[in-house]
Amino acid sequence: MNSTLGGFAIYIGWDVGGWNCDKNKSSRDALVVLDANRTLLGQPWRGNLCAAINQANTTAEWVQALLDCCQVAYSPNDLPSVVLAIDTPLGFSQAFRQQSNGEGAAGSIADSATNPYLYRRTARYLFEQGLAPLSPVKDMIGSQATKGMHALARFAPRSAQVGVWQGATFVPKDGVEYG
Repeated sequence: MNSTLGGFAIYIGWDVGGWNCDKNKSSRDALVVLDANRTLLGQPWRGNLCAAINQANTTAEWVQALLDCCQVAYSPNDLPSVVLAIDTPLGFSQAFRQQSNGEGAAGSIADSATNPYLYRRTARYLFEQGLAPLSPVKDMIGSQATKGMHALARFAPRSAQVGVWQGATFVPKDGVEYG
């Protein structure tokens, strides 16, 4: 166990497993916690975060659950600011969302790599660079994608800017406001 982290920023990396990843040992959630100096805190963890997601009622409880998984000790009254790096797609393409919302169809569909329903623009760019990204629609990462999106919707519902979400604001003992 580590000592109390105080008001220092920490970084939690979350490799998202599927909703029922406890049934598949090769596709589990994985967590690691680093301090501001990129020093490993506690122990890396693998398992299923589904229960932790369902049991947490606030952003602070969610962060506490993640830190507890990795055996990182802290005082609940002195919760550090957290950057959560999530390894899964956190949204569907604009064309997919528009079609799902009944707002019309995309133009002609040529092949899989350029299909705007299957891939977001960033993924299609990666194909142009000779890479082969996965699709949250057609590949077997839809479960991970919806799990990551669900956690964001519950614990960081406000988008501060593209790619940055904020949860409920709380003021710990050190008086610094964290979102």
